[in-house]
Amino acid sequence: MAKLHQYDFYYGAILNTIISQNPDACPTLLEIGEEKSVYKVTTNSSEKDIIIFCKYATVKNNKSDNYKSWTFAFSDTDKDCIKKYHDKKYPVLISFLCKEQNLYYSEIVICTYNEFINVSYKKGITIGKEKNKKYFLLYTENRGRKDATHIKSNRIEMHLNCILADDISELKDIVKPEVYNQTEEPKTRDEKLSIHKRYEHLRLGQEIRWVSINTGKENICPVHNLKMDPVYIHFDKVPDIVSYCKRCGRVYVTQEHLKSIEKMIKNRRYLIEVDDL
Repeated sequence: MAKLHQYDFYYGAILNTIISQNPDACPTLLEIGEEKSVYKVTTNSSEKDIIIFCKYATVKNNKSDNYKSWTFAFSDTDKDCIKKYHDKKYPVLISFLCKEQNLYYSEIVICTYNEFINVSYKKGITIGKEKNKKYFLLYTENRGRKDATHIKSNRIEMHLNCILADDISELKDIVKPEVYNQTEEPKTRDEKLSIHKRYEHLRLGQEIRWVSINTGKENICPVHNLKMDPVYIHFDKVPDIVSYCKRCGRVYVTQEHLKSIEKMIKNRRYLIEVDDL
């Protein structure tokens, strides 16, 4: 007789809840273990099979009754697994079971791949919930609640296609670059102004065009020798993650990274401008 594990109940709860909102869904188990479970879900209304990657964590002992949080461990194996299915062109959803001591009050958070990729560099992904709020908080490197990504708390009640349509890569509020120019006064009339493009700050999903080439360590600013922030942005609606130095306002990529970005951009009229150091 097969032995049941505790995680079977947790992952089963996620799958059962998803199927209850998607009666046309036909799930196939791809991987399962203590650390994760992975399902491929086929529906009559989806053009492609959908991958659902599942994790669970127990609520932290928070001092306040108005706030609670959970931290989910993500190993390199977990991240490679998610990337593997994304590279195979499957739509990928990451489902988090936020377990309470009383299981009745547990909740399920669903993130899209593009929301996950913004925090995928972290070994522990923290999700928070404020009392009476209709969204969860997905924390980036800055642990402040103001900087956290808002994830709708009712996604688990939505059809899978609706969740995918809610993808951050389709954000309607992708903003135009906020740039300030540092100019040097010309010594003569014929001398051209030296103009350097900078981003005073970057928002999640921001559309950008200007980059600088980093020939040193990928996450270290070559000008200030400081650790840079990984930021999720768009190049002509193509999602990517770049390194951003808050001190000098530059976005840095390697030469190889720049070539890969240019290959992904379908609009041949769109040109990435390289700002010389």
